[in-house]
Amino acid sequence: MKQLISFCTALAILFTCAGCANDATQTTAIDPVSDAITTTTESDATSSATESQPTNESTTLGTHSTKKPSSSSSGIVSTTPSKTKQPTSTSKTTVADIDSSQPEKVTNVYSFDHTFPEVKITADIYKDPKNGNSLPYRLYFPKNYTPSRKYPVLLALHGAGEMGTDNKLQLHHMKNLFDCNGDLLTQGFVLCPQTNEWWGVDRNKTGDQKGMLGSVLHLLDEIKKTYSCDNNRIYVTGLSMGGYATWELLQDYGHLFAAGIPVCGKGDPAKASQLKNIPIKIYHSADDKTIPFWTSQEMYDAITAAGGKKVEFIQLDGMDHASWDYAYSDREGISWLYAQNKANNASGGYTYTPYFKVCDAKGNAIITEEDIDNLYCSIFYEGDKEQYSLRMMLTDAGRKKLDKAYAAKSTYTAYWLGQKMVTYTVRGLTQDNVFCIEKGLTQDSGFTIQDILTVQCAMRRYFVKRNTCFKRK
Repeated sequence: MKQLISFCTALAILFTCAGCANDATQTTAIDPVSDAITTTTESDATSSATESQPTNESTTLGTHSTKKPSSSSSGIVSTTPSKTKQPTSTSKTTVADIDSSQPEKVTNVYSFDHTFPEVKITADIYKDPKNGNSLPYRLYFPKNYTPSRKYPVLLALHGAGEMGTDNKLQLHHMKNLFDCNGDLLTQGFVLCPQTNEWWGVDRNKTGDQKGMLGSVLHLLDEIKKTYSCDNNRIYVTGLSMGGYATWELLQDYGHLFAAGIPVCGKGDPAKASQLKNIPIKIYHSADDKTIPFWTSQEMYDAITAAGGKKVEFIQLDGMDHASWDYAYSDREGISWLYAQNKANNASGGYTYTPYFKVCDAKGNAIITEEDIDNLYCSIFYEGDKEQYSLRMMLTDAGRKKLDKAYAAKSTYTAYWLGQKMVTYTVRGLTQDNVFCIEKGLTQDSGFTIQDILTVQCAMRRYFVKRNTCFKRK
């Protein structure tokens, strides 16, 4: 059964099973309204990377609770939906009011899942036979994993503030990665290790691989041997201290990775020639007071000076050190990442994967969330029955695209996460730059969609510059 919970709740599930070194298998019960959690320990689990099997624990990536939204330190609104009703008035908005004001007339309503897929998670400790290190880690499995397929692997490296051995803090700043892109992540494995010291491959001398990052490489090798992984689609990302680690892996072990996303980290410009052929997206905010912006600027400059044409620098402002809030919410960036393939994508091109789109009768996309300025979920009534509608304020470009398509007076379909929501006909052109869906929504689906897309709209405030070295296919 799908669990309608926020990723914060998913983290809480992970927290409850992280405290024991034996990593006991647990059963977790969730109240979807209160997010109350009860946990029962069933048995001890193995701590070997090669011996561990997926536990019965599962969580829905990026799903949402009924809690009111909160603002992060960066100012990007979290994606936990408020489900707060619109201000009440003395008169109720009825279906007739909406029908008379909007050109869209729904003809078919479809059942769709507004949440991201459930995934299995293992929580374990890797005992490194090569150097004696103990490395706690979380491994997220692909949706419907089968050994007959090859799956990508994303290695996600935490920052200094999440150091420890509890096997939970490393997930803290990965929140937006799962909240905003959980559906994309479920196409492969996500490996989240935790260190209690600075990330470094070597400890005593160059090449000894006795550091905790050396153990990450050994664990990654074990994961690839144990499960059906695509060696042409191994990715790495990290934030702050993990950004340093991402640069280190790309510089010195770049042959292992198809692409990387270092976030507010620092690399070695002297090794730029080793990076020039690796697809890399860099994220850093100009007002970062912890790791200065120039550390990323100098890496970008050095790589391009070395002839690199596969590096992109996404320059932000207003984020301070929390560039990860933007980077891991960036649908464009994660769509790009999962398109990178050492075997068959030399150009680094990619196809953007939208959350939402409207298509014509031939399946051609007319608008996506990129054409939306703002939106809200509102309540109306059919008799005494409460219903929910989505009203999306379009950009001028979005309105023009929709009006051009509406001139054909055809049949149109709205999609969420690739699933049909509604099919409709039109009675004219858009009114006041508004696109409306007034049927087929529940309170959960309406407010979840509102809040995921609101984050994407809000992110435009922080974007300063994005170069265009990677082209959409």
